[in-house]
Amino acid sequence: MLKTYWKTALMGFVAAVIAYPGGSASFAQTNSGIDEILVTAEKREERIPDLPIAISAYGGEDLNAAGVQGVRDLTQIAPSLNIGVKGSETFITIRGIGSEVASIGSEPGVTVSQDGVVLARHLFFNADFLDVNRVEVLRGPQGTISGRNATGGAIKIISNEPTDEFELGADVTVGNFSRFASRGFVSGPIETDRVRGRFAFSTDNAQGWLLDRGLRQELGSRRNVHIRGSLAVDFSDNFSALVILEGVRDRSLPQTTVNIGRADAAIPSIGEVLGVPDADVDNLSIFQSQARDHEKDMYGATLRLTWDPLPSTTITSTTAYLKLDIFDAQDTDGTLASLGDFPFWKWDIWQISEELTLVSQLSEQFDLILGGLYLRESAEQPLEFVATTLGIPPGAFVVNPDQDLKSYSAYGQIRYQIIEPLRFSFGIRYTRDEKSYFEEGIQFLPVSGGTQESWSSVTPRFALDYDPTDNITVYANVSRGFKAGGINTLTLGTNVFEPETVWNYEGGIKAGWFNDRLRTSIAGFHMDYTNLQQQLYGAGPFGVPVATVVNVPSADINGVEVELNAAPVEGLALAASATWLDATLGTFTSVDPADSLAKTFTDSDLPRAPDFQFAVSGEYTHPLGNFAMGSVRADFSWRDDQFFTIFNTPLSRQNAYGLLNLNVGVESFDGDWAINVFGRNVTDKRYFENGFISPILPGTPMNLASIGEPRTFGATFSYRY
Repeated sequence: MLKTYWKTALMGFVAAVIAYPGGSASFAQTNSGIDEILVTAEKREERIPDLPIAISAYGGEDLNAAGVQGVRDLTQIAPSLNIGVKGSETFITIRGIGSEVASIGSEPGVTVSQDGVVLARHLFFNADFLDVNRVEVLRGPQGTISGRNATGGAIKIISNEPTDEFELGADVTVGNFSRFASRGFVSGPIETDRVRGRFAFSTDNAQGWLLDRGLRQELGSRRNVHIRGSLAVDFSDNFSALVILEGVRDRSLPQTTVNIGRADAAIPSIGEVLGVPDADVDNLSIFQSQARDHEKDMYGATLRLTWDPLPSTTITSTTAYLKLDIFDAQDTDGTLASLGDFPFWKWDIWQISEELTLVSQLSEQFDLILGGLYLRESAEQPLEFVATTLGIPPGAFVVNPDQDLKSYSAYGQIRYQIIEPLRFSFGIRYTRDEKSYFEEGIQFLPVSGGTQESWSSVTPRFALDYDPTDNITVYANVSRGFKAGGINTLTLGTNVFEPETVWNYEGGIKAGWFNDRLRTSIAGFHMDYTNLQQQLYGAGPFGVPVATVVNVPSADINGVEVELNAAPVEGLALAASATWLDATLGTFTSVDPADSLAKTFTDSDLPRAPDFQFAVSGEYTHPLGNFAMGSVRADFSWRDDQFFTIFNTPLSRQNAYGLLNLNVGVESFDGDWAINVFGRNVTDKRYFENGFISPILPGTPMNLASIGEPRTFGATFSYRY
């Protein structure tokens, strides 16, 4: 009943508004309306209304005000975006598309880039945001000029660069769970106006909120340091360089998956059979057999060279190196029994990349983008699996998979103004991925093996945008996305899966009203997937189902996205976004992990793709005497029921829920100082961010999940000069 009501309300809203995909949480205002956030989604600075794609952009100050500390918090404000966390891993879906595969042999369906550098693996973007200028969220396949293998979408994180004038700032945050965090930056000229520098840092320390009563550990703790230094040099009026050095040291103890009971209401879980307690979700306490340990070190360097050989032409070279080392020790079964313990689970990864792009305005009617990307990645994932309760002692299952990836791509796009209000765009990209894989170890007996695979694809895009007035844009586009195949490194034997492809058909309308005090947007789309990569189960040794990645023949996704920004009166800013999705898989066959029986599934809902989700935000500012401005802000997000697995197991899902964040602040008129008191998840809602079924012992499946963070609150004291 509730679900039907919200669908009806959404479609009524859709019929009543005309769309504009400008940052749905951007609250910056002027007397004439809402400030524009310029984006670089198509390799140059442009206004969002000029782009025939579904995109949202969020400025750094607005992210801070909304309590968005990292990628996972974007779900509070961005339409169609859902994120699940499992230990050190973050799984992102946009419009129901992402990746659930935890091995090094598969890449995410939603790509993330940092300062123009595409991150090959989801593990690289676990760190919180630092000194962010803006974040751009592109929805739908980005297979032409943005992202790499981005079938679901792309998230672009852009940091603040060195400034021409001296600036500095510092924030200190204190909160519950004994939290103490600090952030700061200093920026300005170093030598005349040719050399500029910037240094930013953050530290975050807090006790954990999930108590392991057996081992007396507090999971969910924070203990990390993040630093970034950048140097900008203008060698001449048309040639410049930007160097960025960055490092993260993280000794937090992230939560692991916990046992929440039966996977099938009629079948006792193995924890129940063994008489070990389930997690006490209400009181945030668990019992585990394996002590938690976590160490993460990440560092990288980026060199961006920009040359303007002509006033209308820019050539940009972006070269980057990233290194990531993660050590994990965790109990993935979340019980006192030893059923799924990992004394060590490591990731040793490095990547190098080079992207060269030419952007040129050839005439008033014609512009051009040409480019190429080379990406090389080396990844190792040594791990040990122990389940002494089931007869798997230490040393019986130790593997060391090793994969080398080389990716080559070339792309181009032209835009032509057919007549004054009508423009045509055509883009195309060629991608080739080569993977070399080798694994050795002990799986009761010594094992070794490997393979070499390669895949390539051509992904075109066609778009039309029409501007009947200065404030209205209508667009339509057709695009193809591609994600390379891969090797599942967490199964017995070598399991190769094929690429997935998608055709996306999309149309939208963007509009600004009342002297740009109201902006609305609507986008409708249909996505047709072929060979969608999903993790399924097959019969394994001793009747234990074994997870493998295979290609589900088809998937269809239909949806509507709506966004709204408003500044109706001076001091008041409102924003809203909503998504309706119908995302289903075609027919596939798998062993059902809930009962270990082979079944054929039809029209299963995609995981983390709720039928309906929305977010609303409001902020009111008002002078407090002659010295400061006061502000009150609320952010509320709600999402419908969602499954965590493609099997749509009733007990492995999250029921509909909403989260409320509040912020009250005081800021001096000159911006020198500010005090903000905040609350996140102020109603202390219990919910799950991720879940899956463990069929480790046939006939006694376990329901495992990751718990969402409870209520947090605190105050931030800021200073700017």
